[in-house]
Amino acid sequence: MSSLVTLDTLARYLDRDEWRYDLDPEGSCIRTGFRGDHATYRAMVLFDAEKQRVRFIVPNYLNLTKIPDRARIIERLMELNMQYILLKFGFDPADGEVRAEIDVPVNDSNLSYEGFRRCLYCLLTAVDEEYPEMMRLMWGTEGGKGKKGGGFGGDAQNSGSEQEPGGGGGGGGKSMRKPRL
Repeated sequence: MSSLVTLDTLARYLDRDEWRYDLDPEGSCIRTGFRGDHATYRAMVLFDAEKQRVRFIVPNYLNLTKIPDRARIIERLMELNMQYILLKFGFDPADGEVRAEIDVPVNDSNLSYEGFRRCLYCLLTAVDEEYPEMMRLMWGTEGGKGKKGGGFGGDAQNSGSEQEPGGGGGGGGKSMRKPRL
């Protein structure tokens, strides 16, 4: 059973919204980014042909290596996992990485443009909405102010931001911006 989804199809979906992205040289994933209200994030879209799924990932959303008391943060991440239907946060104790991801099984079906867009925009909206609370839990009440992270670091934060075409976005009435590399 082969899927109707290809990485090229997913890239064309991003083209429709005029997103900037890079295709991995091996053709295994699409790399893009997003400037949210609170930070700038890297994002990846992968098509896993073996497991017949499309994966939307924000890698290195947080890094907890320098956080001595991780319990509050991990507890909050588990609460969020219960709250969201598709979106899940994961923690790797080996390197302290926290990632956010949505996995969509495609099997012998297609992932529509609307479904693709909904998953990507929900992922990016959710990580940005939760970011201030994560910073508060990591650094204290005011400790997260001015700390940007969750992905690109300094370089991408200096890039301009433009409203996403159509003005809407995909979640919670917030406008999404074009991703930045």
